[in-house]
Amino acid sequence: MELRIQTTFPQLDINYIWPRLVINQQPTQIRVETSGPKVEIDQREAWSEIGYSARPLFNKQISDLSRAAVLKGIRRYAQDGDRVVRSLGKVDMRKVTPQIVKERDREKIPELNVAAVPRTRPKVKFAYEATVDWVEGWVTIHAITQPPEITWQLGSVDIFVVGTQYDGRG
Repeated sequence: MELRIQTTFPQLDINYIWPRLVINQQPTQIRVETSGPKVEIDQREAWSEIGYSARPLFNKQISDLSRAAVLKGIRRYAQDGDRVVRSLGKVDMRKVTPQIVKERDREKIPELNVAAVPRTRPKVKFAYEATVDWVEGWVTIHAITQPPEITWQLGSVDIFVVGTQYDGRG
């Protein structure tokens, strides 16, 4: 007769899945629109102080002054020619021509007036614009968790006797 003991140890199995985070996001955005720089310089007052005006008016003034100067020069040469003709035979010709040149040279000495012009400063305007537009961002976070799977198997101890009428061997 024999005593036999059979032991089964208990088992514990734990299966788990790590938690996960699902993150969705839209970052903050900034939109900047600019215009400029734009510079505007107004010199009309300064130009008119020194005698210049708008372009069409300036062109007309120069044209009128040029025409007057040409007519004045023609008149002077005509008067000098008339003077030479009138003096023929009356005065020594060697004296008339130097006298005319001497009178012309006196006319060439200008009268000088000194002034610092222009006295008016130009008007300067600056324009620069910036428009800032924000688009707010967002974040969503979802945590995905699962409970662990636990499997438990109980242990056991079986005791039986071998070699008796109960074991079936005889």
